[in-house]
Amino acid sequence: MVWITRTAPCLVVKTLCLLLLGFCTGTRAVPLKDCSLNGISKTSKHNTIEKCFSELREQIFQLFANLNLEDKREDVKHGRLRLQQGSSPNEGMLQVLHEKFWGLVCFNNWTSENSDVACRHLGYASAERSTAMTGRSEKIPLRKIYLEGVRCNGSESSLWECENARVADYSSSCNPRHVVWLSCTRDEGPTDQDTTESVPLDPSIEPPPVAGRVTSTSVSLEWENWFAVAQSVLPEELVVNFRIMYRPAGTSENFTMGALIPGYLKYGTVDGLTERTPYEFKVEAWRLNFKPAGEVIGVVSPLVTVTTPCNGPRPVERVMADPGFPHQLTVTWRIGVDEDCPAESFVVEYKLLNREQCQDESEGGLDGTIRTDTAPVLLNNLHPYSTYMVNVTVVNIYGRSTEKQTMVNTSEGAPTDPPTSISTEYHASQDALVAMWKAPPCGHRNGRITGYTYMLLDVQTDRVIHSGSTQLTIVNLPNVDPLKKYKFLVAARTVTGMGPYGASSVAGQLNIADICGEVHPLATTRIVGGKQTVKGAFPWMAQIWHVKYGRKYCSGSILDDHWIITAAHCIKFYNVTTRDIMIQVGDYDTLLPEPQQRVYDVDRIYVHPGFDADTYDNDIALIRVREPIEFSDYIKPICLPDKKSSRSLIKPGVERYGVVAGWGDDRNGAAPRYLKQITLPIVDRAECKRSTNYSFTPNMFCAGFATAMSGDTCKGDSGAPFMVRRNGKEFITGIVSWGSPDGCDTANQYGYYTRIFKFMSWIKRVHPGVTILKRT
Repeated sequence: MVWITRTAPCLVVKTLCLLLLGFCTGTRAVPLKDCSLNGISKTSKHNTIEKCFSELREQIFQLFANLNLEDKREDVKHGRLRLQQGSSPNEGMLQVLHEKFWGLVCFNNWTSENSDVACRHLGYASAERSTAMTGRSEKIPLRKIYLEGVRCNGSESSLWECENARVADYSSSCNPRHVVWLSCTRDEGPTDQDTTESVPLDPSIEPPPVAGRVTSTSVSLEWENWFAVAQSVLPEELVVNFRIMYRPAGTSENFTMGALIPGYLKYGTVDGLTERTPYEFKVEAWRLNFKPAGEVIGVVSPLVTVTTPCNGPRPVERVMADPGFPHQLTVTWRIGVDEDCPAESFVVEYKLLNREQCQDESEGGLDGTIRTDTAPVLLNNLHPYSTYMVNVTVVNIYGRSTEKQTMVNTSEGAPTDPPTSISTEYHASQDALVAMWKAPPCGHRNGRITGYTYMLLDVQTDRVIHSGSTQLTIVNLPNVDPLKKYKFLVAARTVTGMGPYGASSVAGQLNIADICGEVHPLATTRIVGGKQTVKGAFPWMAQIWHVKYGRKYCSGSILDDHWIITAAHCIKFYNVTTRDIMIQVGDYDTLLPEPQQRVYDVDRIYVHPGFDADTYDNDIALIRVREPIEFSDYIKPICLPDKKSSRSLIKPGVERYGVVAGWGDDRNGAAPRYLKQITLPIVDRAECKRSTNYSFTPNMFCAGFATAMSGDTCKGDSGAPFMVRRNGKEFITGIVSWGSPDGCDTANQYGYYTRIFKFMSWIKRVHPGVTILKRT
């Protein structure tokens, strides 16, 4: 680094510097980087001179700023704001004072809320617009950035109340061309608190300075008109700066300098004043003096008297919050009389601190704000049995008071939600149902839970099986039939009442081996020419309905809560899919609807892959319904015997009979209204083969009477079960498959059935969970 006096070109630059600064009032020469021209080429010399001038120009602007904008007071407060280089006092570059020097404010992330707060800080109502000063750098005399990243919410009265409002050197992180230019709203004239009293030192110099924006701690003055008059009657002076001097009105105290203003501006603001105090202000114009060099006072304005208004209203004296209904609080307060600074409105803020009803659960509180002109205020939609902080603040045109607060608990109420996580579990060893649950969700209990009310209902009869109350979240209900379906209901209570019930369905604990094949004792009437059965005699009977044609066309048997067994030709011959058929169970009377009837959609269909449509060999299929079948006295599964038992049950011999039930046609071709049954003898295999010209495979057996008009299965019975009774249970051993082409119930003609034991392996592959009873 060398001094500008080291080379001839730089001497010229130094001379220019001194001329531009008006001899700089004794300022020493400015050091410049790389300004030496010794030993370099002509082109390099030219570049060096250009660089020297560029750097010098920037430092001259900084020297101007320091000379004209530096605050000379020793007691000056850091962090003051002002607007500079605007066409009027209410606009310009926003500047901040730091360590006796003025710097700029970075426009990065600057918001409209920041602008409003900055204008209020300066004594204006709000901001009209803000933008970045993006012109040529020569228009920006300062190079230091003292504020960046300020975040205001818009309610602050001072920029220093905003987040990240820290004065520091941000010059390295912000482009000096990207600084805040602010335009604030300008009042039409002085406020009610403004007073203008002219006490001119020279009666020929009028008018006095005009008071502009006045706040509780600052006064803004404008002297454009006064200085124009002063210059017209006084010799022309080179004004360096203006100084606003002030003192308490009506006193003999010495004047204090409140602001140092550059000579090219005709407005300024004095900060740091005391509220509700009258002050006298005057403006001094200071000019350059050459012999001796320095600044001397020039013309002085007349006095102007201004009284600062109040800073803000007094706070309320006491806040009271009265809990009424569980979701409400009534807030009231007392406030003293202040005629100079009366209250205009009140801001009531409330915040949920905690919920006594669920201390074990952490949850964010709910906040709210209400602005009102009068007390009391009713707060609604609060959480019952909870602690709230309530604050009251007084507001008027001058600002806000400090807040006054109180804590209060809301009242208890009845729960608004039922208990959650309701579950039931059977204990077979105790022949009991155990029900468990959790308390209502936090925020919906509305108080301290004192207990629970519960009941157990029979789904089919709506009869109350158990009821009572408990303080626990578990209850043991004895003597509950595990095969029935129930509904368990439970509700929570507080000291003020009971909440809504929560419900949980209790599905029957299915044990197919216990309930399958159980029927009432029935007479052995026949299907063709026989009598109707008793209602519920064959609760495993299922009807296969064709959705498109709206009629049943085949039968099947319930194996468990999802599976139906039927004949393969009921699927293949009608070319149906899962969308084409439905399963109806619990039916008895085909003409009238019955309360026990249920209809289920089909989820999947499994046809034996070896089914032969020509011979009816392997005539077996399984159907899975989408929803579980609800069992009752009229809907139950049939028992499926193991392979060995099934084979022995259909072995021909004396007194070997089976039963077939169905809605097949009678001998006249008419379909019966009610379910019918018939008992048929099992025929010797040799006779079965001899009596037909069709293929009789090892997967088939036949049953029936050799004499005509004795009873038989017929059209519409396909897929129905051939049942054999053992040990009080009905077992399915065969499936109605095909019959004589000569018609039903003809002489020496029998009905042919699928031998189920031949397909036990296939059934278990399709339905691995099927229940099989062994050793009947």
